[in-house]
Amino acid sequence: MAGSGGGGTHICHYAQPRALTNRERARLQTFKDTYEFMGSKESVRKQIGMAVHSQRAKVIFEAILKTFALVDYESVPCNVEVM
Repeated sequence: MAGSGGGGTHICHYAQPRALTNRERARLQTFKDTYEFMGSKESVRKQIGMAVHSQRAKVIFEAILKTFALVDYESVPCNVEVM
């Protein structure tokens, strides 16, 4: 959503006729403004676009750890019927 993963998709600024900057893309992915990316402009754009939203990653890893520890946690049932 936040950034192009290098596939040519450009996200436009909501109020200005321009593409988002890498820093704006990083903010949408919840990277802190102090986070330093390494590489070329295109490489940084790809890093941001391929990143897993940090809050989403936290929820996923907490669920995995709780599952392994046999700890119950709030979840949503799957809405797809498994055959």
